Amino acid sequence: MRGIVRSVSSLLTPLQFAPTEPSHRDQPYRPRRAGRGIPPLADVYLPSGGGPYPSVVLVHGGGWVLGHRGMKPMRYLASKLLEQGYAVCIPEYRMVFRGGRLDEAVDDVTCAVQWWLESAERFGLDPKRVSLSGLSAGATLMLLAADRLKDVGFRRLLAVFGVYDFTEMHGGVGKLIRPLLLRERDPRSVSPLYREPHPSPVTLFHGTEDTLVPHSQAVAFRDRWNSHGGRVDLVTYEGLPHAFFNDARSKGCRAATEGMLTALGLE
Repeated sequence: MRGIVRSVSSLLTPLQFAPTEPSHRDQPYRPRRAGRGIPPLADVYLPSGGGPYPSVVLVHGGGWVLGHRGMKPMRYLASKLLEQGYAVCIPEYRMVFRGGRLDEAVDDVTCAVQWWLESAERFGLDPKRVSLSGLSAGATLMLLAADRLKDVGFRRLLAVFGVYDFTEMHGGVGKLIRPLLLRERDPRSVSPLYREPHPSPVTLFHGTEDTLVPHSQAVAFRDRWNSHGGRVDLVTYEGLPHAFFNDARSKGCRAATEGMLTALGLE
């Protein structure tokens, strides 16, 4: 519980950076749905200068029950990526109590990625340099969406303090969220850990003091995927908690930002 309070409270602090506004707001990535639920919209950020641009689809976190495309860590990362010449797409997706659960969320993220790939000409994107990234629950959704797109060669998949094994969500908040999120699904069957590795290279980022999602989940994910033919690197940050992108002034946030930019530039 302390980890949740710490993560949420850090979201409520001032921005601590000069945010860049989206070039195109509220872009529909699939037909609008009737009834209640989060609409299928995305914000698009385009750098100055001519394309074709490398790009990143960023998937927000929030434990599948809160969060949105304009939350602080998304705007922070979009601003930093723009400075380096990357185009950015940040989609919304359905969450628990707001139109869907895990299956609906994965479906939305998958559709958003497909729309982004199909929009390469419109936004001046380089289709050979598209990467996916997600934070926390967003990292989980990103990997599950990529699993549905095994035929796409992404530049890199960047997963930041994600949940990789739903079988480990027991006790505390995890015990409450899991049945709401998964319904009657077998936790192992929907865990990224137990999927076949994606052919694209993967980089994980995780802090050793993460009390919401233990660092051991990232270690287990790296080891299992690599033993099954994957290409997974793990960047570990000693002493960092969950949600380390919430405080743009911190040394940990700056180090992780450099780590992400470095990973995106790797061939």
